[in-house]
Amino acid sequence: MKRLAMFVFVLTLLVSLGTVGISAAEALKIWLPPFGTGDTLDKEFWETAFVPFEELHNCDVLIEIIPWSNYEDKYLMGFAGGTGPDVGYMSMEMVSSFIQMGNITTMDAYITDEDRSNYLYLEKGIIDGSQYIFPFIVGNPRVLMCNMDILQAAGVESVPRTWDEFVAVALKIMDSDLGVHAFMQPWGDSGNMVTMFYPFFYQAGGRLVNEGNEIVVDTPEMLKTVQFLYDLRHKYGIVDEVATSLKAGDVKNLFIEGKVAMIIEATNFSSQATNAGINWEHSLMTEDRQATFIAVDSLVLCSEAKNKELAYAAIQYMTSGEVMSAYHSQVSMFAPIGKDEDYADRAQFEYIYTDSNIDLVPFPAIEGMYKVDDALLRNLQLMQLGQLFPEQVIEDTESYVAFELDY
Repeated sequence: MKRLAMFVFVLTLLVSLGTVGISAAEALKIWLPPFGTGDTLDKEFWETAFVPFEELHNCDVLIEIIPWSNYEDKYLMGFAGGTGPDVGYMSMEMVSSFIQMGNITTMDAYITDEDRSNYLYLEKGIIDGSQYIFPFIVGNPRVLMCNMDILQAAGVESVPRTWDEFVAVALKIMDSDLGVHAFMQPWGDSGNMVTMFYPFFYQAGGRLVNEGNEIVVDTPEMLKTVQFLYDLRHKYGIVDEVATSLKAGDVKNLFIEGKVAMIIEATNFSSQATNAGINWEHSLMTEDRQATFIAVDSLVLCSEAKNKELAYAAIQYMTSGEVMSAYHSQVSMFAPIGKDEDYADRAQFEYIYTDSNIDLVPFPAIEGMYKVDDALLRNLQLMQLGQLFPEQVIEDTESYVAFELDY
């Protein structure tokens, strides 16, 4: 027994000194959020999917599923303590801060011509002229969801497709005295601008970031959008006062319970509506253009990755058509991110991704955007409460931008 112990000790020492030809597999750490029915499903999928990659590259891929509840904090603590991942998953709201802190690096040295030819959304991952992020989960465009039983009871046979049609349909539902809300928004929520504001703003032709990569609030498109939201609440009464106290989940429940005719929601909400027996249809409305918000969450190459070439190879593997097709069919439905991938989302939404005339706009990945978004939300909430007019919303938000970002 003593001889065996001595042999293990000597062997370990020789391996550490590099004198024995036993090579340990390289470790690659990847952090992801849960998208399946729980952490286990995601973890099991990726651990199984990475087996061929591990064998090919003689490496161990360590998958950690990070709960949404402390997602960004986990990255902050990991990077600060030198225990962060080699490859991470980040939303657009997170990216700019971690770029500024130097925690994620560009992929320019590793991305190939074949990548740029195959992947559909790489240009949305270019920040300050460099490929900082690799779009990974692209989808969930926000659309107008309509309960067709309610619309038809009010004498409306088709979903509204323009702002004017939307107002007309809402007023007709209100006049029909059906005991339901025509349209509802969660203005009591701490942050749901991607359904309450951005779809309208993009349909008005708006952009919050100009060609000089600066945040600009005081624009004609902003005024048009804010005025429209003001009118929905204070001129037409289409958005009821109760909206100022509702959260996003409350509005979804009202729709599922058949108590509201129209809401703006992510396309994946359609599954809940179908399961609840709602006879729904949708539209992607047009004002100056047909446009809406789309989620673009991405994989990032972390600066502390010791083998960045291997880390980027893992990103290529994860986003390959074969792996993504399996992921979207087994774990969570999203639109294809590459030409080599099958479409797995609901068929009625496929046109949104394939029609080049539809403008799909992600959250701007620019430093300070999250704070500006929050300031705009607070001012819009005050407007809904009757404490600000549209011009004041814009003026106060613009003043915040000038002060906070030193524009």
